[in-house]
Amino acid sequence: MSAGITKMGSLAEEKEKKPVKSRRKDTMNALFKTPLVRQYLHKGIMYREAEPRDPSRFELFFDLLYVGIIRQFAHIPEYNYNGTNLAVFIVLFFGAWSIWQETRNFINIAGTDDFVQRLHILLIMILLVGYTVNATSIHEDMADSNHIVLDTLRGAMAFFIVCRAVRLSFSVFYASALPNFRRSFATYAAIQLASICIYLPLIFTTSQAAFWVLTWSGLIFEVVIRYVASLFPLPEYAPVISVEHFIERVNLIGICSSER
Repeated sequence: MSAGITKMGSLAEEKEKKPVKSRRKDTMNALFKTPLVRQYLHKGIMYREAEPRDPSRFELFFDLLYVGIIRQFAHIPEYNYNGTNLAVFIVLFFGAWSIWQETRNFINIAGTDDFVQRLHILLIMILLVGYTVNATSIHEDMADSNHIVLDTLRGAMAFFIVCRAVRLSFSVFYASALPNFRRSFATYAAIQLASICIYLPLIFTTSQAAFWVLTWSGLIFEVVIRYVASLFPLPEYAPVISVEHFIERVNLIGICSSER
């Protein structure tokens, strides 16, 4: 027992003798980690981490926030059950789902759990809350009529577009920082930029018809482009998601959603 205590004491002394510059470097490395891809395909072979990775606390909190967002959107079709309300629900909920899904997949593929990633998740959460507050507030007007308040929807789409811009900036950053994966992340960035270009006029439109045409055009584009992209050959280095990590997060969302 005494030998163990002596050994622990010697390790503590070594830590105290560690140069200040080295300790500062360790702190900076913990705050800002080198960008990486956790699992990828190369020439038909999958490379991945040796040990399974558990979701971080920030990821779990992000999923918990998304569960709350689902419940908020569930109130939209409560009033005047009709085709219009259903269409509004599909379009607006798809916006929240697409942002959550993109962020979740990015963390799965390239999560570093450092200060930058946590700041990224926090910013996305703030923007998603802003989008949800604006998007779900229209159900009060639906209780009386099918009239949709464009000012509220334009506010929601502004938050959505900023979310997309944040995701675009991370794709560009990883494309420049990881040359082997440049083609993959550049493709993500191009798709996100095209999406922003489709949705951007929504902030300025004053026509309800034009608003819904552009919104549905953006939704259809995002659904179709996923299948079109899968038809092209994979790049030499292709990031892939961790199925175990994905299933674990989906299961946790299911548990949280079932809580009353």
